[in-house]
Amino acid sequence: MSSWRPALSKNLKELRIHLCQTSPGSKGTREFITKHYPAIKRDNPHLPILVREASGVEARVFGRY
Repeated sequence: MSSWRPALSKNLKELRIHLCQTSPGSKGTREFITKHYPAIKRDNPHLPILVREASGVEARVFGRY
């Protein structure tokens, strides 16, 4: 288990992830969500995590403190 996951809810109020469903530029973001989202949500059940998919957008992550 990564030590940064439980600390997210202590520092962040919201995490927003924007990505494209098919773009090669968003591939890493899609893989990160698939691999890590369940553990992040398990360790931070009250942290809002919003994943927004839209065609042609550049993958970006926003944290609201």
